Amino acid sequence: MSYVGSFLKKKNSYFDTDEEFWEAFLKEYKKDSQLDVNSLSTDGSNKFGDLLERVQRGVPNEHRGEIWLSISDSLDAHLDVLYWQLLNEHCPYERAINQDLGRTFPEIPMFKTEEVRKQLYNIMKAYSIYDSEVGYCQGLSFIAGLFLMQNMKEELAFTIFVRLMESYNLRTLFTPKMPGLMLLIYQFNAIFQTYIPALYFHFYRYNLSPMMYASQWFLTLFSYSFNVDLVFRILDMILVEGPISVLLRFALVILKRHEDDLLGIEKFDSLMNYLKSERFTQVKDVEKMIKEVIDLKKVVTDNRLEQLKLEHLEEIKKREPAQREMEQLRETMKLLRKENKEHINKIAEDKKIQQALTDEIVLLKQLVKELQEDNEAVKMQVKDLRTILSQEEMIKGDDRLLSLQEELQFLKDKLRATQVELCQSRMQYNELETAYHLEQERWKKSKRRLSRKIQLNEDKSKRTSYMIDPQSNPATPTSMRPIELPSIHE
Repeated sequence: MSYVGSFLKKKNSYFDTDEEFWEAFLKEYKKDSQLDVNSLSTDGSNKFGDLLERVQRGVPNEHRGEIWLSISDSLDAHLDVLYWQLLNEHCPYERAINQDLGRTFPEIPMFKTEEVRKQLYNIMKAYSIYDSEVGYCQGLSFIAGLFLMQNMKEELAFTIFVRLMESYNLRTLFTPKMPGLMLLIYQFNAIFQTYIPALYFHFYRYNLSPMMYASQWFLTLFSYSFNVDLVFRILDMILVEGPISVLLRFALVILKRHEDDLLGIEKFDSLMNYLKSERFTQVKDVEKMIKEVIDLKKVVTDNRLEQLKLEHLEEIKKREPAQREMEQLRETMKLLRKENKEHINKIAEDKKIQQALTDEIVLLKQLVKELQEDNEAVKMQVKDLRTILSQEEMIKGDDRLLSLQEELQFLKDKLRATQVELCQSRMQYNELETAYHLEQERWKKSKRRLSRKIQLNEDKSKRTSYMIDPQSNPATPTSMRPIELPSIHE
């Protein structure tokens, strides 16, 4: 997209007042969303040819959102639909986006509400997926926030944000290595040196480079530190003229305004603090500053910017071999730092282990000492116990001896009683034995008497038989046999 540069070529007074101009402009815009601001009227004149001049004088606050959308040609149905589709996809930058939500316009109440924060989050998420090369960078949320301040629907804020990044080429400020930002800083530094040389060399003396302060201005379109009414005017002019010239002129005008104060500061930290101070960042006479920025167009010309761009590209080309070598050295340094870090971590880990072992040894020594002391105490206790035990054993031995003595006495008494009983038994035995022998003698005598009596009876019987039957067998009849008597011993 070419910026609306033709507005400077052809001016007219087709509308008597700014109110009539903007009323007609919005009416035409609502009638045809593909409004061509360079279109000719029926009489051959360009109805909106003085758009730049009108913008420089100021855009109506109540219609600023619609005017921005029309100037940037941001009504795109495809992007509207795509926006809602992108929100359903995974975003690797969700955490970083969420962290920056609270840092975006923290002093403005609307950015403290959940609704606006959600809208801002959605826009950043959708764009980070839409343009994966840029992804998400700090500063982008400030630019998107400017559109939400105009009460735009979030999908419209997304489309104009995409237009600003793509058609106005702001994305090169955020792509890897930031080539657009490097070019802008180079152009700023060159014009700064010739436009405000005293302040330039004052900054140079204290090693204060533009990257330390101006990069933040450019990446957020001055919205990080400066008052939003000024930032709105800056964005008005960017959408008509393009970002490079407008950003450079505002930066130079701001420094020029504070040149005397800055030259009086002699320390690096003090200079940085002043550049962040409210005195420096809060512009009260916005209209006067706009006129100064417009006048500086004579210094920051398109030809001068193009010349500086070519010089910058030539320097890059010359530096390419050195840069490649530098990149290799950086990679080597990166590897060495990584190895060094690993070694440091290993040494630190070894020291921790060594310290742990030392502590453990100290504890073990202390434990050994305590155990030795305990051992000595135990030995003393054992000695005492042995003494006590020995005494107890002696007492127990005496008791045992006494018990044995008592038992022995009991046995002796029992033995004497047994001996007495034995004596009595022997006496009884002797008496019985004597009686036995006497009885045995009596029995023998009785037996002899009986035997003699039997013998006598037998003889008498024999004689009688013989006398009766002398022829009969002389043998003794069976009935007359002697009777066997039992022995006395049986």
